[in-house]
Amino acid sequence: MADRKRHSPFEVHPARLEDVLEDLRAQEGGETISVDEILEALAHRSFGPLLLVPALISVLPVVGALPGVSYAMALVALVISIHFALSRPKLWLPGRLRRVSFGRKAFDRGLEKARPFIRWLDRFVLPRFAIAFRKPMPRVISLMCVAVSALMVLYASVPGGVVIPAIALILLGLGLTTQDGLVTILGVIAGVVTIAGTFWLVALVI
Repeated sequence: MADRKRHSPFEVHPARLEDVLEDLRAQEGGETISVDEILEALAHRSFGPLLLVPALISVLPVVGALPGVSYAMALVALVISIHFALSRPKLWLPGRLRRVSFGRKAFDRGLEKARPFIRWLDRFVLPRFAIAFRKPMPRVISLMCVAVSALMVLYASVPGGVVIPAIALILLGLGLTTQDGLVTILGVIAGVVTIAGTFWLVALVI
């Protein structure tokens, strides 16, 4: 589906990560699951989970290792980040990206491997430091999401490289999903470090 309902970048009622996981597990389908089906499962949620899930999938040991998955998830995260930054009322993805799919069994295995870690995180992330979501921080956060997701696309061409910027996007998505201002700030700091490190690497090559 090309059109999505309007999402609020900063969700009023924070979501538990395990609830997001269950949204994905509950999505019915055949032997494969597509990007479109994943987004459909998260359609009722804000931009936080929409950014978090592609970043997580890109680094999952079972799913992210599949050929082309990290690159596709990086592109999905980039498009979503741009919508976030522009405050677009509807989420649109190119048909080619929406049709990207991978084996459901591998997807489910990856989610199950992530479940213990997600449950552990749910014990520590909580709504706090609301000042992190007050103006002008929303603009800073959204632009940082665009920057690190763009770096995910760049680093996806290097085996394992996508993990570096994905960590920053995971922290940002996690903070937005749970309304944890502390985690969100850590995500911004990780993004700044990733961007600075990229410029340093480019300077060395040049």
